Amino acid sequence: MRWFGRKRKPPAGRSPARKRRWSLVKKRISRWMEPVRTAAGWASVLIKVGWPMAATVALAWAAIVAGSSSPIFTAAEVEVRGLRHLERDGLLLRAGLEPAPNLLAMSLNDVAARLLAEPWVARVKLERHLPNRLVVEVVEREAVAVVRAPGRAGPTDVLVDGAGVVLRAAEAGDRLRLPHVVGARDPAPRPGARFTDPHVVAALAVLQATEGVPLMGRRSLAVIDCTYADRIILRGRGSEAVVVVRGGHLERKFARLKTVAAELKRRHGSIRYIDLSFDRRVIVKGADREG
Repeated sequence: MRWFGRKRKPPAGRSPARKRRWSLVKKRISRWMEPVRTAAGWASVLIKVGWPMAATVALAWAAIVAGSSSPIFTAAEVEVRGLRHLERDGLLLRAGLEPAPNLLAMSLNDVAARLLAEPWVARVKLERHLPNRLVVEVVEREAVAVVRAPGRAGPTDVLVDGAGVVLRAAEAGDRLRLPHVVGARDPAPRPGARFTDPHVVAALAVLQATEGVPLMGRRSLAVIDCTYADRIILRGRGSEAVVVVRGGHLERKFARLKTVAAELKRRHGSIRYIDLSFDRRVIVKGADREG
């Protein structure tokens, strides 16, 4: 007897096409899993490195907290350098350094901000020397002129530095030793603030440019008149000399005057009038001549 039908064949291996498809699937799965493997690797690194770092930070923080309440780090010695006009004890009190603070608990930025609020203080540098020493180095502003400004109760004289920062109310001695700026339009700002009146700003720029000029230096000036809109008039101390300045290029004009000062003094003796309005000329009138 014979049986008819399809014979069963033994299972064969995968075809090349199926192998290629499976290879592509594995590559895609590997590409999708790459971020997971990367994250797992970084997590392992962070776990290995992070715990020691976290422990170190925690120990350091605990040490700071413990030290901030310890009397060992109290600023028993506060050294202040650079004071000429300010009084040491009052400055330390206003800066929050009296009574002596703990060096670890104090904020140097806060102390510096309180010191810079003083009108006389231009710059400040603070240094902690553990365990109990603090160094405060102050650079004070230099008073260069007395500015007369209008006020409700009448004119007010204030002491200013070269940038126009008001230092305090002027005293009698200030008026005798420093030039007097007149002609301001705006009232004087509070101490520590800066003059924004353009006439006062121009007058102080002229004063700065006169530095080192023999005929009309800063120490020999009595009045800087900025009343006029187009010119500034300088009057000497103890003399009738008048200097008229117009326009810009102040440094160049006063440098030219400084260069010819000796020759002008030889020719004219005492000088009555100097005009620095021009870029290439210095007009001089002597006391014993017409021009």
